Amino acid sequence: MASLLELVQDAVTPDITRQVSSLVGETPAATDSAVRRAAPAVLASVVNSASTAGGADRLRALVSEGGWGADVLGSLGARLAGGSGTGTFLSSGARLVSNIFGNKTDGITDLIASGSGVQRGSASTILSLIAPIVMSVLGKQIVARGLSTSGLSTMLAGERSSLVAALPAGAAGLLGMKDTGPPWRTSPTPRPDVRATAAAPIVSERFDPEPETGVPGSGLSRWWPALLVGLAAVAMLFLLTRGRQTDVASMRPEPAASPRQLASVNLPGGGRISVDQGSSVHQLSTYLADSAAGGLPKRFVFDDLHFETGTTRLTPQGQRTVESLAAVLKAYPTVRVTLEGHTDATGDPTSNKTLSLQRAEAVKQMLTNTGIAAGRLQAEGYGQERPIANNDTETGRARNRRLELVVVAR
Repeated sequence: MASLLELVQDAVTPDITRQVSSLVGETPAATDSAVRRAAPAVLASVVNSASTAGGADRLRALVSEGGWGADVLGSLGARLAGGSGTGTFLSSGARLVSNIFGNKTDGITDLIASGSGVQRGSASTILSLIAPIVMSVLGKQIVARGLSTSGLSTMLAGERSSLVAALPAGAAGLLGMKDTGPPWRTSPTPRPDVRATAAAPIVSERFDPEPETGVPGSGLSRWWPALLVGLAAVAMLFLLTRGRQTDVASMRPEPAASPRQLASVNLPGGGRISVDQGSSVHQLSTYLADSAAGGLPKRFVFDDLHFETGTTRLTPQGQRTVESLAAVLKAYPTVRVTLEGHTDATGDPTSNKTLSLQRAEAVKQMLTNTGIAAGRLQAEGYGQERPIANNDTETGRARNRRLELVVVAR
């Protein structure tokens, strides 16, 4: 019988991958890489949460109340075709991601982005697409197998080891799951665990130290050579670093994607702009330059266009992004776009929706001031209705304060 991870991967067909690739503005290869990192991460977190009776109850209720199941899996193509249906699907997925990962959402997003080479905004969107697929696979299994809460918990527990081995590097630690590693890393002659029996298999992950029996080959005496080597390494490290003031935090690898390089973009009519490689403007210009590219409406998340909190004032980086955007839109005079404003969940929802519309209109005004016809631009505001990150962290709130551009005609 196929594993849950295989069922999720089977649901993401090549056609679905191409749709997601078009939706997030990444290459199909990078999108597929991100999906293959996101799927085990979502499943592993679900398995971890359902390891208790209460967690399994909550998971079963989440699947049931959300209506996740075979119907969703059978209509994925239509749900990713663009428009309001896709927006609603993404919003539901974002809420699932927040529910599944909680305050670990940003860390998981960073791992997926850095491991696959996609932008953080793209990784966040892909997570919001994978979460409903995972829940729908679970919903289908619950119905097909007639699983009770305990049955669901047992099924998920059986997937744990394979999921941990499939997680992207660093995810097991972030999720608090024991990384047992792939099968080939285990000893060819493992020592039997005398605590486990066929009637009562051990499921606890606690490490119980062995008694110091002094018998050769068992207990602490079996490990003393390795301990001596470890102590020697610690001593050597101390001697090498003695007298230096080292910032330990600076030695930790950053989970975010590598810094972008500048890309020179040649525009129709002889214009040229310099933008960050892979940035939203770069993606937009690449898309518009490809006359064969379709898939309208086409959405771009401008994760480098930010506003000062609670205002319609763009940050300096945001202003530079709008200037580059204006140059691209001028070079393609038949293109029409919708500017969608979004906020975080801080404050009153009604006020946030008003603010998001004002921000979209502010960008529209800046673009029309450069000579772009107002009829080519439409401004909309959604407030906090469509988050792409966890609103419980400052990083997540900053990402939710964003503007999205949707190409509706070209």
